[in-house]
Amino acid sequence: MHYEDMTDLLKPGYSKLETGYEMLDTGELMVAVYNRMMGCQHQWLDRWFGHFETEEDFIEWHPEEHFTHVWNDKWRKGHYIGAAHTAKQQIGGRQPQFSTIHFEDPALMFDMDAVKAANATVVLAYGTPGEYGDSTEKMTRFVHVSRNTRFGCEVRSRFWVNTTEEFGPLLIDHCFGEFGYAQAIWKREFS
Repeated sequence: MHYEDMTDLLKPGYSKLETGYEMLDTGELMVAVYNRMMGCQHQWLDRWFGHFETEEDFIEWHPEEHFTHVWNDKWRKGHYIGAAHTAKQQIGGRQPQFSTIHFEDPALMFDMDAVKAANATVVLAYGTPGEYGDSTEKMTRFVHVSRNTRFGCEVRSRFWVNTTEEFGPLLIDHCFGEFGYAQAIWKREFS
């Protein structure tokens, strides 16, 4: 799946690759991760990014690989679109490093009426290396699309990363960890 095709995630059913990775003809590594969130609701994905505030919240989200985190002044409780957070995290045993995640309006890529019709929630973002303002290089672009199912919800994530194939399994493991911990947090905080 190319970046421009992310709206296909709103279609019923599943794509050929729900968890895995492949090098694209653009030179980017596309990583797909599918997470079942038993007993959760699709709206909780949106609530989560407007909820976690402190460094303790960030660490609880993935205790083995999240270390530090701070939002910029555009974040406020319940509102994260347009904000960014700098985090020090480790992905798959690699050396911990700082990156900044910038949250974009999903309407940049999605027809929001189609999102509503699909009973889905979309989080759109990109990552730059280092702390705020250190770089404008979009080293990672990603989307999380959550939709309700009979068991709760599912989060289908896609990442487009300027890196090598070796990074694919590491990012999959990191995303599994994050949403594995998030499932318990969401049920505690939002149900």
